[in-house]
Amino acid sequence: MIGLICLMLFGDTSVIEPIEYLMIPHTVVYDENIVADGNWLGVFETDSGSELRYVDLQLPWEDFEPCEGERPAGRYVSLPSETESPLFLVWSSSPVFTEGPVTTFIYSTSTRLSPASSIFLNTPGLAKAKLYASSEGLFLSSTGILQHITDTYPGPDSNSFLGIVWAGDLDRDGKVDLIIDDVDYWYDIYDWNLYLSTEASPEQLVGWVASFFDVYY
Repeated sequence: MIGLICLMLFGDTSVIEPIEYLMIPHTVVYDENIVADGNWLGVFETDSGSELRYVDLQLPWEDFEPCEGERPAGRYVSLPSETESPLFLVWSSSPVFTEGPVTTFIYSTSTRLSPASSIFLNTPGLAKAKLYASSEGLFLSSTGILQHITDTYPGPDSNSFLGIVWAGDLDRDGKVDLIIDDVDYWYDIYDWNLYLSTEASPEQLVGWVASFFDVYY
């Protein structure tokens, strides 16, 4: 009876922990936060789009320490030699991603948005959406909602650019998810940002969940 009274007074006091996400491009990266725990999936290109597959992430030089003046301490991440290269890899602390085909609209590292350009995301199984760049940055619109994604503007006289790395339904809820290469000050870097519709607030279409930043060597 006492327990029942406490439950009625205080309700369910359990706390839902937020889901953590990681995303890395390709199969080689230096990042001290990467752990090969068996929960990584790669996004691979197929004849009909792309699909998620579990991958055997390897850290062959896990304890490697660079010499003075070299890149910061990190880990060389790779896949078995017989594995084809995915476009990117994702990890989540809860099973958000599962193996199998995923609806895909854009699968490319070179789809750049020019000033005042638009991309209509219209493919079966995915709610219609539109990406467009203006002097105020990048916007996403769908189902009556307009969301400002980033302030970066790919102006003709600047070192900024916006690239659409991937667009589709990664979390399989029928709404668009995005990876945006959002570089606001220099051409020799990439700054990939993962946005998921399942992590959006009520006034959003997508919520930012993970990023990866590096320079080209």
